[in-house]
Amino acid sequence: MEFSQQSQSPVSIILADFASENYQTLDHELTGIPVAVIQVTDPKDIAVQVQEQNSALVLMDVDFAAVDGFQTVTTLRQADETKCVPIVLLADDKENKDLVAKGYEAGCIDVLSRPLQADILRAKLRVYLDLYQRQLELQKANEVIRLQNRLLQQQATRDGLTGLYNHIHFQELFAQQFYLAKRHDYPLALLMLDIDFFKEVNDSYGHQVGDTVLKEFAEQVRAEIRQTDILARYGGEEFVIVLPDTAKQGGMNIAEKIRETIEEAVFSHNDIKLQVTVSIGLALFDYRMKHPAELIEQADHALYQAKAGGRNRVYCFEHGSKAPYQPCGGKGRADLSCIRERLRTTLEKTRASALASFEAMVHSQTYNQAQLRKRNTLAARMVKTFGKRLNLPNTVVQSFLRSFKLHDLLRLFICDAALSKEGSLDEAELAAIRDQPLMLKELTDLFDFFADERAILRYHHEYYNGSGYPEGLDGYEIPMGARLFALVDAFVAMSSPSYSREPMSPDKIVEEIKRQSGKQFDPFLVNIMLEVIRENRDLFVNDGDTEEALS
Repeated sequence: MEFSQQSQSPVSIILADFASENYQTLDHELTGIPVAVIQVTDPKDIAVQVQEQNSALVLMDVDFAAVDGFQTVTTLRQADETKCVPIVLLADDKENKDLVAKGYEAGCIDVLSRPLQADILRAKLRVYLDLYQRQLELQKANEVIRLQNRLLQQQATRDGLTGLYNHIHFQELFAQQFYLAKRHDYPLALLMLDIDFFKEVNDSYGHQVGDTVLKEFAEQVRAEIRQTDILARYGGEEFVIVLPDTAKQGGMNIAEKIRETIEEAVFSHNDIKLQVTVSIGLALFDYRMKHPAELIEQADHALYQAKAGGRNRVYCFEHGSKAPYQPCGGKGRADLSCIRERLRTTLEKTRASALASFEAMVHSQTYNQAQLRKRNTLAARMVKTFGKRLNLPNTVVQSFLRSFKLHDLLRLFICDAALSKEGSLDEAELAAIRDQPLMLKELTDLFDFFADERAILRYHHEYYNGSGYPEGLDGYEIPMGARLFALVDAFVAMSSPSYSREPMSPDKIVEEIKRQSGKQFDPFLVNIMLEVIRENRDLFVNDGDTEEALS
């Protein structure tokens, strides 16, 4: 019965024996077997040696074990690190059988008689080493199981996209905090967050960009809260934060800090950069509450009020209201606001759905998707920057963004050949371009819910000095939205590559905008744009983007 040689380092065996000649005898008997024999002559050292050498077996002389009343054996058996290492006594046939019996009682598993017989020694050693190998495999299997259990637990409690706690685990953790607050009467706050107009992010840029926004949003929020706070993804674009030991002012401070951070953050996915805002509802624990759902309901109500109030704001549920909240179920100003918000939400969904359907139809017949996507991204960044400078409501900013998308989609739909043509346009193509404002108006007339965008698209070719078309309006006769659209559209056109030309350099763009101030463009808006360009040079498309946009 021979042992196969293996490439790994040999297994170690501890020989606990005072006599060096016994070590030499054992080492000779094990010649050719891939084991390293290490002799220990001091009982105090054996535990350390077994651990350090990761030994598979301890062969212990019975006199060595009896020196301290077999305490060494007992110690090895009790320690977690060495309790599984088999201990075999070495005893002469004439040894006191009481000592051997004590060895068994202390934890030895076998006895080998001296003088050692090579065939028996090798046979038993094979059994012990096989047990050792099985023990190692069992340890590895247990480690794999432990890691798999940890992964399963994480999957059961964490959101797969953001890594935050999921809805189910949030309910468990929140219930614990709720009943602790109720038992010990300490303050507890709950924040409910909703990313504003998130559906438009998915509709405009795609779900991959939307996923990036959700992940970066979670990271931004996590950086603003304390380690004791509980952040979870409630569902979709909604998030919740449990704030233990937090009263109203503390909750408002944290919520407002999060709101400001999100408002200023730039979310990036490849070459797409965009900004979003967040609405936040705050609710505070009341000792009269009986169930966690009551606090969640109040936070949800507060979030609804924040959205009804115009979004991008924090609203705290007012405690002490006698009547429970009934969504749009009563009379009065609050319910009128609720109904208005529901209608506005429905209208936004209708707009987004119509725009997405039209976009799919246009993309099915054109190859300009990459160019269109770049124009929309650049326009969105510029319009949002203008919106902050002019303190425009978010609804107005969103109307501008829809106008840009409608403008480009309709142009591709009615005049795709002219847009992709290299060189100068002929008279017929120029006439088609000049007819576009009226055509855009007529097409948007088909959709009553695009009324705000209709005026922008109809008058965006009017010049500030009155030399534009279709009606020759001048100055402030031109709607503000159309004047802003014309300037941003020109900036985007000069900054973005097309099929017939490369983008203009930043200096050339600034020069052209200055030249047209008071002629084509509103001087007031031009001054704001020049400030924006000076402060945000990254608005320009870089040369590396050109090839990608044209591919």
